[in-house]
Amino acid sequence: MATPFRVLAIDGGGIRGVIPATVLVDLERRLVPRPLATVFDLIVGTSTGGIIALGLTVPDGERPRHSAERLLELYLNDGEAIFPGGGRVAHPRAGWLREGTRYLASELEEVLARYFGGTPLTAALTAVVVTSYDLGRGEPVTLSSRAELGDVSDVTMVVAARATSAAPMFFAPEIVLYQAGADPYVEDQLGGLALTLAGLEARDRMVLSGCARRGIPAVVTLGGGYARRVEDTVAIHATTCRVALAAAPVRANRPA
Repeated sequence: MATPFRVLAIDGGGIRGVIPATVLVDLERRLVPRPLATVFDLIVGTSTGGIIALGLTVPDGERPRHSAERLLELYLNDGEAIFPGGGRVAHPRAGWLREGTRYLASELEEVLARYFGGTPLTAALTAVVVTSYDLGRGEPVTLSSRAELGDVSDVTMVVAARATSAAPMFFAPEIVLYQAGADPYVEDQLGGLALTLAGLEARDRMVLSGCARRGIPAVVTLGGGYARRVEDTVAIHATTCRVALAAAPVRANRPA
């Protein structure tokens, strides 16, 4: 008979992570003295479930640093600081650029630093995988303690926890990768949209000024451009650069 491969999967849900954490406390009590990290061959989680998954596998020598009960305390003691007020999201997924995010990432990051320190993801006691999502590509990304199980492994547990809990409407991103394509131009021969030159400039201002107001670093790439008039493509990219410079924080050593 084949040896069973035991997988623990923990769902997301923000402050509702208190529910799986409570279940895991009961399970761990039933398995004493074996910690959960030694019972499962693979622990998988997404969002708040990803934080729990990582927390169960943080090493302290050959044993886990945190018990399930200690992770439950994260929600009971720090939940109000991370998710003050609670309630429904009042704006759509992309609305954070205009309205701002619901919660401050600094509170979450302080808790993550306290629980994970500088522990590398690859140091996990048990194979662990947490999920994230690439908004630009529209596809999932997995972060794993083992390279063969995921897309990314050379990060710390704090970075992995931040990535799996990175819902832009709740917490501000650490960085914005802005693909400032010229293809949406109405005169572009390959693009499928119909923005004017003024519309493209308004798009640039909304994204870059929104990032600047909230102190979020932005990386801008200039892409595409198949306008009938080459001069229009050049003007689109030049305008993006001008808007980016105007939105960037002023630095003492910045050239005039």
